Amino acid sequence: MIHRKSFFANRILLSILSLFFIFGSVEATLAERVDSGVPGMLFERNVPVTMTDGVALRVNIYRPVKPGHYPVLMSMGPYGKDSRMDSVPAYSASWARLIAKYPDLCRKSSCRYLRFEEADPESWVPQGYVVIEADSRGAGSSPGMLDPFSPREIDDYATLITWAAHQAWSSGKVGLIGTSYQAINQWMVAARQPEGLAAILPWDGAFDYYREIAYYGGILNPAWKFWWDHQVVPDQNGNGGSPLKDVVNDQRTTGEALSADLLKQNRVDPVAAWVSHPYDGALYHERTPNGSRITVPLLCVSNWEDWSTVGYMAAASKSKWLRIETGDHLTPFYSEESFALQKRFFDHFLKGAKDGWDKEPPVSVQVRRPDGTFWATDTAWPLPQTQWTRYYLDAGDGEMGPDKVGSATTEKSYAAMATA
Repeated sequence: MIHRKSFFANRILLSILSLFFIFGSVEATLAERVDSGVPGMLFERNVPVTMTDGVALRVNIYRPVKPGHYPVLMSMGPYGKDSRMDSVPAYSASWARLIAKYPDLCRKSSCRYLRFEEADPESWVPQGYVVIEADSRGAGSSPGMLDPFSPREIDDYATLITWAAHQAWSSGKVGLIGTSYQAINQWMVAARQPEGLAAILPWDGAFDYYREIAYYGGILNPAWKFWWDHQVVPDQNGNGGSPLKDVVNDQRTTGEALSADLLKQNRVDPVAAWVSHPYDGALYHERTPNGSRITVPLLCVSNWEDWSTVGYMAAASKSKWLRIETGDHLTPFYSEESFALQKRFFDHFLKGAKDGWDKEPPVSVQVRRPDGTFWATDTAWPLPQTQWTRYYLDAGDGEMGPDKVGSATTEKSYAAMATA
């Protein structure tokens, strides 16, 4: 027989443990507060937040000085929450393009807190938002196994979202923002439906892990090898040779140095995993979200240059918008026009602003012309007036067209470029 007092004592203990995992450990409240150098903005650095398995990930929190309850904008990734984009060798070309396109970017902001593929806190905090940037597990100052886009990583993201929603300075509503990596994982975590998640804005982020990431168009994508070696591994937690430096103290951002053997044991090379799994299967299925479970309001921004509209079409959200733009993979995310668009979306869904967003056309497409571009709007994607035409490839003459349907079977070979 269970003793009544013991029963209630155990219930209380379980409740305390539940709160521990939801709100984070007591340690998570002991943030290192740093002078941000930005009037009106508090900066809490390397705040530890305990995950469901006891590992503490580290986050940076930027929030208004004025007390209150503010909506949260969050991103999580492996590139270093503490390193400026202009100080990382792997991002030098991206930075040069960004500044060439928007020379006033760092005149309106110090750019001290501008991180690769993430929003600038200096733009958002004055607008009444809390910005949280997290080092994903095994990256930067967060310990653990570095395994990009893994179910464990997405579990962590869901935990962080719920933790943020319950903080004293939070309104309880969390939005996700970011481009590329920080857009891909938005699709993934939205399918988990974590408490507190109120809106997502995946900007140029793939959805189908096999067809859009690993085997782009059915062919192994070697570009990810450079990404892994030059953008992710240098920021691995414990990498003593990392070139990434903290903007606060100019120290290495990757924590206590580990041996080369231990570093290798603490990471999963995704490209190697793809090579050993050339066909669609369990590896890719667990990293491709279930679109029917994505029900949160969303604005999907795609690009004619790169990733498709798969996420938008797969999501079951009743409130969803699609925008297809031109330009390169990174630069458009930081334009003034883009910030205004992002702000209208989040103001509507995180603050309840009556800003007319609900009247926004469901689909906006930037159309290329010889003399420039213009924006067209419609009600659905694919566009309702699309006329689908089947084209056939004739390897004999190297041409493709709708009239090649009767062509004889032919073969053509060519020397492939080396991938090493």
